[in-house]
Amino acid sequence: MHIVFFASGLHWFKIDGIELSVPPHFIKVICPGAHVQFACDHTRYNWNIQIETSEIRSGPSPRDFEILCAGKWVKLMAVTPVTDEHVSGWDGELLRMHQAFGQPTLLQQFRAKVGVYNILRYIIDRHGDTLGVTPAGKLKEMLDDGRAHDQTLQQLSQQCGYCADHLRILFKQEFGITPLEYHNRIRMVRAMSLIDNSDLRVKDVAEKSGFTHVPHFCTMFKKSFGMTPSQAIVKLRHK
Repeated sequence: MHIVFFASGLHWFKIDGIELSVPPHFIKVICPGAHVQFACDHTRYNWNIQIETSEIRSGPSPRDFEILCAGKWVKLMAVTPVTDEHVSGWDGELLRMHQAFGQPTLLQQFRAKVGVYNILRYIIDRHGDTLGVTPAGKLKEMLDDGRAHDQTLQQLSQQCGYCADHLRILFKQEFGITPLEYHNRIRMVRAMSLIDNSDLRVKDVAEKSGFTHVPHFCTMFKKSFGMTPSQAIVKLRHK
């Protein structure tokens, strides 16, 4: 099995003929038997660590791998993004692992093994728990949470460990709708609920639904429900 860390210079990356959508910096688990292709430029900088283990195997697709946990195989996503601020830290960690692998002492061999577990810990932390929460699923949960309505998709994506463009692709693949479309749908549902269950003015409803411009809110509301917020107020509050 190989664990690769790409810090820069990658143009595209394929596993078994399937091109993967990858962020600028990432850690990738490559299981035995996989056919790997990639293209880089002169700025290429990466680490490649080869280990032997019976506790990791290929997943159902090139985008996944599985790890043995308490006698059961758990699926994780094979590509884990690394944020800009973590790149230098992983560079240093992989250098220490490389040095430890080259030492014959038991202590250094153990240090190298701990480094591998540290990488797996990072992957698990970035991809949710053993219930299978994906980065796209995590973003959906955050959008479903009313407390996140005043944050941008860029901010929410960063909290999931991805850039917004890459997470948009993953979200569309998993839910058949873009994060922006889903976010707007959630905001419209919230707005209608506020109109139906409060005495708030249109301006206040827009603000509490995450809109800074009332005309934009009114346009989107009418597109969603076929009536303006004012018309909805008359219809719902004066039954």
